[in-house]
Amino acid sequence: HTLDLSECPAVTDAALAAALPTLPALRTLILRRCPKVTSSLAPTLARLRLTSLDLSGSPFHPPPSKGVSSLAQVLRLKLTHLALSDVLLPPALLRFLAPTLVSLALTRPAFCGCARCSLSRHASSPTCTFDDLPGVLAELTHLTSLTLTKCRLPAGVLSEQLLSRLAVLVLSDAQVPDEHASHPPLALSLSRAPLQRLSLAGWHIPPPPLDTLLPP
Repeated sequence: HTLDLSECPAVTDAALAAALPTLPALRTLILRRCPKVTSSLAPTLARLRLTSLDLSGSPFHPPPSKGVSSLAQVLRLKLTHLALSDVLLPPALLRFLAPTLVSLALTRPAFCGCARCSLSRHASSPTCTFDDLPGVLAELTHLTSLTLTKCRLPAGVLSEQLLSRLAVLVLSDAQVPDEHASHPPLALSLSRAPLQRLSLAGWHIPPPPLDTLLPP
């Protein structure tokens, strides 16, 4: 049920396109740090019956013109676990996974590709999807593990509704607006969350006081 080809430099899209359809029982596919696995594999993945997919560290980077359609093919799978790196991921696409997703891990994602999002300080516009992330994450009602690494996040991303469900929260090297992340209610929300693991490593702002996060 599980195939792990992590760090296999010889694995290509063509080889996987030929082999994967012959594995009807495959449910977990791990292609972590495979330098020749690209977004061209998306149509093949879409035809599988996967529940867990890890493409972190692999150049699965759909070009902007095809990025949304390629990702949409993959996200229509009934995934419970998903890990991606360096992708343009409009938050609305995550709604495909709302009925099933338990674990989400994103490294260096971009949640909008508009010109305003390239600015050091984000300014919203009617076409920008950056600020849609908090609402979409709140809709992932089965999500219990969230990893957002090396990315910029909008204010309100750590809503009480989201935190109330998480057992694992990793925000390594995340950039959260100072006025949101350092606000006392965030520390209070984290202290009330059923977290078993919390990582704020490399935050670009001071983390909440530890005495507000640890149980007495």
